[in-house]
Amino acid sequence: LSSSSSSPWKNLSTEPSTNLSPQSKPHNLAYVIYTSGSTGKPKGVLIEHRGIINRLIWMQTQYQLNYADRILQKTPFTFDVSVWELFWPLISGSIVVFAKPDGHKDIKYIFNSIHSKKISVIHFVPSLLANFLNEIENRKRSTFPLRLLITSGEALSFSLKQEALFRLKSLLHNLYGPTEASVDVTYWNCSNNSYGNIIPIGRPINNTQIYILDSQMNPVPAGVSGEIYIGGVGLARGYLNRPELTAEKFIPNPFVKEEDASQGLNLRLYRTGDLARYLPDGNIEFLGRIDDQVKIRGFRIELGEIEAILSFHEDVVQCVVVAREDEEGSKRLVAYIVLKKEITSTLEKEASILSSSGQEFSVFRGEKVIQVTENLRNYLALSLPDYMIPSFFVYVDRNPLTFNGKIDKKSLPTPAPSLYSVEHYVAPQSSLQKELCSIWAELLRLPIDKISIYDEFFKLGGNSILAISLMSKLNTLYKTHLKVSDIFNYKSIYLLSTVIENKRNMYEPIIKMNLSYAKEIMFMLHPGTGGCEVYASLAKSLASKFSCYGVDSYNLYHPEKIDNLHSLAQYYLSHIDQIMTQTNQKIYHLLGWSLGGLLSLEIATILEKKGYNNIKVYLLDSSINDEYLSNLQNTLNIEELKKEYENYLSLECNDTSYIKKITSNMEVENILAKHNFSFILKNTDILLFKTMLQDHLLKLNFFKKQYTYLLSKKYNNIDKITKKNIKLVKLKNASHETILSQENILVSHILNFTK
Repeated sequence: LSSSSSSPWKNLSTEPSTNLSPQSKPHNLAYVIYTSGSTGKPKGVLIEHRGIINRLIWMQTQYQLNYADRILQKTPFTFDVSVWELFWPLISGSIVVFAKPDGHKDIKYIFNSIHSKKISVIHFVPSLLANFLNEIENRKRSTFPLRLLITSGEALSFSLKQEALFRLKSLLHNLYGPTEASVDVTYWNCSNNSYGNIIPIGRPINNTQIYILDSQMNPVPAGVSGEIYIGGVGLARGYLNRPELTAEKFIPNPFVKEEDASQGLNLRLYRTGDLARYLPDGNIEFLGRIDDQVKIRGFRIELGEIEAILSFHEDVVQCVVVAREDEEGSKRLVAYIVLKKEITSTLEKEASILSSSGQEFSVFRGEKVIQVTENLRNYLALSLPDYMIPSFFVYVDRNPLTFNGKIDKKSLPTPAPSLYSVEHYVAPQSSLQKELCSIWAELLRLPIDKISIYDEFFKLGGNSILAISLMSKLNTLYKTHLKVSDIFNYKSIYLLSTVIENKRNMYEPIIKMNLSYAKEIMFMLHPGTGGCEVYASLAKSLASKFSCYGVDSYNLYHPEKIDNLHSLAQYYLSHIDQIMTQTNQKIYHLLGWSLGGLLSLEIATILEKKGYNNIKVYLLDSSINDEYLSNLQNTLNIEELKKEYENYLSLECNDTSYIKKITSNMEVENILAKHNFSFILKNTDILLFKTMLQDHLLKLNFFKKQYTYLLSKKYNNIDKITKKNIKLVKLKNASHETILSQENILVSHILNFTK
């Protein structure tokens, strides 16, 4: 420094010692960061000072950095986590340790830096965290200076969370948020084990609102999935030079409070394209991306939902599910899985693959892989319908990563062998198995030599309609009394052949509907015009709470009918009580659609007469006749009704023999619906789902009159036989015949009703 009298430093002591006056305002632009999200070309996100300042102040309030803390700034500046890695320590008096260029890609470098630089706070994308934990195991290091580990950017699996807590002994928080909302908007302390295998994304940070809405912008109830919308001070100004996209993604807030609107606050929401649901206590579970929704064999499937359930499994460290097309253009689900290292070490290596960014990873095969796959399929079957269970499971030692540390889906290998078969091919061993292979090949339109006896019907393209056709063919050919539920339960040719050979020609009144290990039991009573197999998907969705048993139709399988409601209910109850006694149940849970609901109510009256008080009945649009409805029913021509239903059912099923079997039962079901109940209920809790749409495919004037009249009856006349208040749920997007399509809503309200 110059010491001359003209030096500007000479009079430094006379200058003000206070901070400079801020020149920027809260609404001024802080930075532009480019993101492509999960799809599309990069777009510049305009973040204002108030948004990122709110985010940083919340972070310091929540985690309390101090002068002794050291943060490793390793995230590239093209990724928004870099913003808080840099500025958070600077506003809190902590130390920033800058990683070398591309250091975020080098796990060994990160490992060494944590120890040599005494890093106490670090961020990992879950994919990179999995690789880091592998490095820890390789180094056999048990102590770390880390006190806080933050994950975001991808879904965190249960097993990865458990391993991180075990190995690092640090605080672990799971954060969620898009670049468009100033980095993160929710947080969850992973030490909280309230949800078992579910890893929530938690609750909103300060000055942030989260809405989960349906396609009509209505808030969804707890347990039902919807799209995440974000409001609050953290919202970006929009996209740089993209006014149309800004208007599409940043929309007017329909929930803004009047006092906020008057001050120009919370006027917009950002629509994320992410799926989530509220948990019972208000925390949020992330379910994936809306643009991860695919359609396979007519079913809409959320890939994120499959990934979420897979990630709950204790052996799964990471997973990603994609839909891949085979040579004929048919889509199949493929799950790519990283297992725990102690399991991976037992697998046979098939090949090493280089990703598009030059990373090497291994793929595995062998008998152990088949065993692991079967275990995972059985696990998924507890919670998901068959069409959502992947056809292929590919096991890798690590997932290839993009520049930002997320999973590089484009580099994942196409599964082998043939997409027709989900197992190694095993040829039929008996004449019966050969005949079954021929029937499957005809129904599924597959080459017969591609069907293994261990392949599953639904994984080869089968669905519920084809299952009915298969059942009918087998019953005709082998003189068996198989039910549709048997096709769901015995899915392979090997199992079906065993059942056909050993099946007794007898009716089974009680059928296990899911593979749940839940302690509580629910009995699902068959509707009219069908058996209990209609509840197959609903039963799987209830598996977390209930072991579900179907009560199948006696009259559908016996020439001599029971036409008295009380007698039929008494018959079913005798079988229900056997299960109740064997499992030491305290509460009767009875669910029924239409006629099944009336049977449930009559069973409840019998139980109350015996002194039972712990009874819950779940009615799916059941209704009780009054004088008007009885007179209306008396005008009904049964033959016209049969013809109407034959036409209706033929739209979904081409098996005329099965349709005839259903419609031949209509006369006795019509008689059952007219019976009076034997007791007024006093203690039974009733949840009624009431549909609000008319069935337009049923053309008889009877249905229109019945629908119009029941709309005027708030509780479908159910209130005539109970003294307790009825919990009513109106389904505005369902008719009587389509009520089971509202599965998410049904499940949510059933679970809430049981609390």
